[in-house]
Amino acid sequence: MIPHLSVQAFTQTSDVHTAIQRTLCDRRLARVSGEAFSGGLSAALERFAETASPDVLLLEADRDALADLPALAAICDTRTKVIIVGHDNDVVLYRELLGLGVSEYLVAPVDSAEVAVAIERVAGGGLTARKGRCYAFIGANGGVGSSTVAQNIAWSMSERVEAGVMLADLDLSCGAADLNCNVETAIQFLDALKSGTQVDDALLDRLLVRRGKHLHVLTHPALLDRQPDDLAAQLVDMIRFSRTAFPHIVLDLPNHWSPLVRDALLAADEVVVTAVPDLCNLRNAKALLEMLARLRPNDAPPRLILNQVGMPKRTEIKATAFQQALNVAPLATIGFDAGRFSKAAIAGQMLGEAAPRATAARSFDAVAQQLVGPPPQRARRSTRARFWNLGLRRVAS
Repeated sequence: MIPHLSVQAFTQTSDVHTAIQRTLCDRRLARVSGEAFSGGLSAALERFAETASPDVLLLEADRDALADLPALAAICDTRTKVIIVGHDNDVVLYRELLGLGVSEYLVAPVDSAEVAVAIERVAGGGLTARKGRCYAFIGANGGVGSSTVAQNIAWSMSERVEAGVMLADLDLSCGAADLNCNVETAIQFLDALKSGTQVDDALLDRLLVRRGKHLHVLTHPALLDRQPDDLAAQLVDMIRFSRTAFPHIVLDLPNHWSPLVRDALLAADEVVVTAVPDLCNLRNAKALLEMLARLRPNDAPPRLILNQVGMPKRTEIKATAFQQALNVAPLATIGFDAGRFSKAAIAGQMLGEAAPRATAARSFDAVAQQLVGPPPQRARRSTRARFWNLGLRRVAS
């Protein structure tokens, strides 16, 4: 997520104005204070002659209007980063603009995601660090098994990809990732994340517990006498920093609403809602999906997992009716299997370890594959190809 900053845009055409207005609603700009004005560069000159310029300035300008850029630079603050949206795909023009101190040049037509990425890049100083994907799991109601689903899918991800996966248990009051994953942590991470603490590789290494070869778990004891929401900003900073260290981050969120849950949902690339097929879950899931659509207007809709389907002696809403009511096809339907799940929990194992042939274990693997994509393929070269290249190296030498 982009840090707190101000963004102002001055456009000439309705298409670019609409795209920028959609950009300012993007969840990556949740902390941004933004406004969009018409009138182009001349309107910007008039405005900043009387008021201070923003942190990031977006200007739509044709080649003729760009002649006024030096005049604009004379009245803008030196900290202001400028993004130009132009209509000429010209390398010479691009170099000239960079020479004038412009941070980014986009060629119209532009879409909202493209503009959001440009703002994010400019706000980060132009550095493009590796950015892992973040998946937030939340239940439509309490007791639907969202934590179990998140933990099992995180384990399946770690088995599929040849890189690290981070599982963050953000139910700070009653989280159970330490018990379910059979790990212990000697560090109370809320004590480590005091206000003003710098999140870096060393701190992350101290707080994470390795579970197997590729899974790293951020967990903690139950915190019934603490107010963890005071450190929501530090936890979100840790999630943001972990993207540079892990290609996949799974967030296990509590069902109750809080600033931490809201910020985590805004920071995630994918949101997965877990529900059981009853009326209360249908109502809550519908409300949650509608709210996420408002908070994340430029992102793909949340995924849905139906859990505990087929529980004996319970009247359920059929999966097809649940899907039609929400207009979302379930990513997976997990059958009720209390025996296998409880046996795995008592042993501190994931279902894929305790009962790898179970239908639910295969469903978790399938969901993990859909989220992370196919496993990486190692390049294979024949013996002939190796000797052929060796011959070329000898000739070259």
